[in-house]
Amino acid sequence: MGKDFDIVQLGTSEVDDDTGVPVVQAANRIGEDETDLEQFGDVAMFGALGVTALPAAKTKDGAAEGVILRSCGGSEGMCIAARDSRTNKTVGDLGPGETALHATGDGFDSRIVCREQSIALVIGDPVKVGFQLDNLAKKVQLAAFGHFVEVSEEWGIVLAAHGGKSFISIKGDTIWIKAPKLLLGDKPTVPVSTGISPAVVASPGVLVPAPTP
Repeated sequence: MGKDFDIVQLGTSEVDDDTGVPVVQAANRIGEDETDLEQFGDVAMFGALGVTALPAAKTKDGAAEGVILRSCGGSEGMCIAARDSRTNKTVGDLGPGETALHATGDGFDSRIVCREQSIALVIGDPVKVGFQLDNLAKKVQLAAFGHFVEVSEEWGIVLAAHGGKSFISIKGDTIWIKAPKLLLGDKPTVPVSTGISPAVVASPGVLVPAPTP
């Protein structure tokens, strides 16, 4: 009788059309030859409640691995845990006590990272889209394709366009606007001002450019 558990290589995966259960092809290398394999066929994937994942297929860079529980529930085996070392760089900066939820497909580069009093949702490597809730720093940030939005205790509300040439800052009773060209109204066609840096809305409908040093 074989061992109750084995670490196996995971291959093609899918969601079973009849049961809706994620299944994966699993094989255990039992000899020197790479083709000398013990095949488990399609085995059911088990994981944490509320989290469902399908392993990415084998590539030249490697394959996902799983822990198989043999002869369980009337089947040849069940996959009760899995990992994919090909995605180590995605969460390579994790520290003690931190947790990440991330996709494992080749080039997917999307993850959610939970740190002390903060959560970050990041897409891309380098980052193309990011959203962070940080209770320690008292700020919420959204960055996407070079644009930036921040809501913070220190700076209030900040909206900045790609390149930083135009931005709006709102804090307390002050609105600070910096832009090479400013348009106001429902259908603006003529700039109210050009090259303002900054401008302050002193009262409703009144734009007062700040003096230039």
